Amino acid sequence: MNISRRWIACVAVVPFLFVATGCGDESFDPKDLQNEIAKSVKSELGQVDVKCPDDISAKKGTKVTCTATDTDGTATKLLITIADDKGNFTIAPAA
Repeated sequence: MNISRRWIACVAVVPFLFVATGCGDESFDPKDLQNEIAKSVKSELGQVDVKCPDDISAKKGTKVTCTATDTDGTATKLLITIADDKGNFTIAPAA
């Protein structure tokens, strides 16, 4: 599935997704984050299964690439950027 670069300017608020890691650092719970991303892109990509790295820092500016795979097996790379320390993130097509 091809998507245009202007397709997503999505911001999600998911403050419940933080989990504490060592030394006071916070990261996102990967399963909850993946579910929120899938919900956020459903209108653009349809039903998808999202896979992200296991350890995503909740620090503002953190960028990770996740993969959304639709029911036909077509994979779309998504760039997730942590927007702030409150659980907001943006989703855009990955380069």
